[in-house]
Amino acid sequence: MYDLIPVKILVTAFEPFGKETRNSSLETLRNLPKIPGMEITKLEVPVVFGTAEQTVLEKLHAGFYDAVMMLGEAGGRSAITPELKAVNLDDARIPDNAGNQPRAAKIRIDGEDSLPSNYPLMEMVLQMTRSGIPARVSADAGKFVCNHLLYQVLYDLRAHNSPVKAGFIHLPYLDIQGHEDLPSLSLDDAVKGITTCLQVLARTVERPSDPRALTIRPIAVIHTDFPSKFGIPKQSGMVEELTGTIVFEKEYRDLAAFRGLQSGFTHLWLIWGFSENEPGKWSPTVRPPRLGGNERMGVFATRSPFRPNPLGLSAVKLIRLRNTADFGPVIDVAGADLMDNTPIYDIKPYIVYADSIPEAKSGFATSRAETLEVVFPKELRGILPADKEKALTGVLAEDPRPHYQHDPKRVYGFPFAGHEIHFRAEEDRIILTGIERIKEE
Repeated sequence: MYDLIPVKILVTAFEPFGKETRNSSLETLRNLPKIPGMEITKLEVPVVFGTAEQTVLEKLHAGFYDAVMMLGEAGGRSAITPELKAVNLDDARIPDNAGNQPRAAKIRIDGEDSLPSNYPLMEMVLQMTRSGIPARVSADAGKFVCNHLLYQVLYDLRAHNSPVKAGFIHLPYLDIQGHEDLPSLSLDDAVKGITTCLQVLARTVERPSDPRALTIRPIAVIHTDFPSKFGIPKQSGMVEELTGTIVFEKEYRDLAAFRGLQSGFTHLWLIWGFSENEPGKWSPTVRPPRLGGNERMGVFATRSPFRPNPLGLSAVKLIRLRNTADFGPVIDVAGADLMDNTPIYDIKPYIVYADSIPEAKSGFATSRAETLEVVFPKELRGILPADKEKALTGVLAEDPRPHYQHDPKRVYGFPFAGHEIHFRAEEDRIILTGIERIKEE
């Protein structure tokens, strides 16, 4: 039996604000004890819009954490208050420590109005009150730096499909701060309350008992012309005209990491994640499209996305490596069978003498399926750029319909390259019926 791996939690607190010499969250953080079964990393955060989340996210991305607990001070409150959500709004009634004072401004133009914490809030409050610590759930984290930080962290974790648990907890003033006319807690009670919250949080973290378990983070995302799964070729390389651009996460934009990539390599292996899968859901048998979707095979005899570890492997053509002003090194590839914003976990060069096996056999997938004739009406020519038009023709030739659907009257549709594509099938032909630009909302 393996020993339990400690739950790794990043705990943050703010520096003193304004004329204050102490911050109740920072005093509490500094006095947190070692807790059995946990590995706690402590981080002090500046009370500055923008800098706060940069400080936390850099630390979060640099380590493998199961959870992040952000602490802040709410002078005037009489209880420890875990926050229900963050709102997408900065509306500071006073400046931060750098003099910034955003008013009625969205934190993220593309973000939702609010993002919920994934903490066990009610259980935290219940256990604190049972221990004699005043506690209640707060509706949101306000509209100052605390809320800004929580929103940006939740947004980032969602963007990376991360399982990390994240939330924010406000503390009242402490007795030692000398605000005699306002509610306050003793330092001991504050530490006891947050320790209780950490213990409750740790119990909700699913930790592998096997030390061989591996936690991996995306190093990049790939941008392609497919915002949804429909239409994506079944395998990489089948439509070489399909191009994509791999954009790396900030910490992997070091040009040294790409040295030698342009020394003659023509193809790359991409290791990526089936990001649209429901977490933890897989099937021991699947219905391969190659067999018409009517016969079941073992998942390990197929390339089904519904795998115990939902990882994909694609061989793509290396078009170019280029250095950009905004995103550092990016890689343009061809022949990718990936959806837009798919997370990339690793990239390796294709080695001909090791990776090419001419005598290999492919079981029931003995040969590539016959491509279909594509009827591309003249009136639809020129709507897409020439390269996208050629790529679309290749996609349609591979027959993107589900294998169980063969209704010749049915019109199918899918988004591609900023347009909605409509087509129908007639015997061994795909007939394109419409290309309409998707209006941006």
